[in-house]
Amino acid sequence: FNTSDFAYSTMKNEICYQSVFSSRAIKLPLEYSEKDVYVTSMEWYDIDENYKYILIGMSDGKIFLCDLSENNMCIVNSFDKVNGEILKLIWLSYEPGSFISIHKGSGRYLKWNVSKSVYNTIGMLSSFPIVDVSKFNATSIIFTNAIGDVVIYDIKLTKVIHSISSSHCQSIFDLKFNKVNSEIFATASYDGTIRLWNINSEKNTDVFYLSTSSNQIEINSDDDRKAHVLCIKWHPRYGNILASGDTWRMLRIWDTNKRKQVALMKFERKTKEQNEINGIEWI
Repeated sequence: FNTSDFAYSTMKNEICYQSVFSSRAIKLPLEYSEKDVYVTSMEWYDIDENYKYILIGMSDGKIFLCDLSENNMCIVNSFDKVNGEILKLIWLSYEPGSFISIHKGSGRYLKWNVSKSVYNTIGMLSSFPIVDVSKFNATSIIFTNAIGDVVIYDIKLTKVIHSISSSHCQSIFDLKFNKVNSEIFATASYDGTIRLWNINSEKNTDVFYLSTSSNQIEINSDDDRKAHVLCIKWHPRYGNILASGDTWRMLRIWDTNKRKQVALMKFERKTKEQNEINGIEWI
């Protein structure tokens, strides 16, 4: 929500609101009785920090709007379930009270308003499923699809603003903008590479390869023994430092100025489920 408050979900489908200065979390049960359904997306209302509203997306397509104000924690509204896991929920800054949902396995978006439980419109983003998406500016989103295209799409104008045909040879799993230079972004792909881009160019500016022995060996095989990059995260203050996580349970730190990997940490697999790194946060 801000630099000191955050929210997270539990396996019991409780939404927890907590301050970094406190060990106690305030919990809001969703009281959603569907079996084997879990939270897949959470999005704070980022237009006005006076309101602690948060959108909650579920694995079965259900959406909730919650108020996490300390003295008024409640579910404000629930929206009609649409088939397909919620991949991302994004508030529309130019239209207060409106948001879009993007569902896993789909190339479309649904536009909603908090005053109604049904969606207003359907928009087509891509003929291929969306893999990763985030807000680009007040009216636009940036997304990648299953064939690796990177697209900026203006929701207000309902048209593509910029499109890059990716040089990745397999699906992109993550896309992150540089925190220091907003024109630079990185993509992580199943092909085992991380590619750097400038929003004003149609070609990637650099590429980093995963390998246990050399950064110069490209990994683009379907062989399960090869590493696939699942997530990336730029350092919030140092624009040349990028972290990545992969299917080998390796956390790698890259220096984009030196154009090489500068640190590596492998996490031991303690349970059968711990077979990959799916998320990274700098603190």
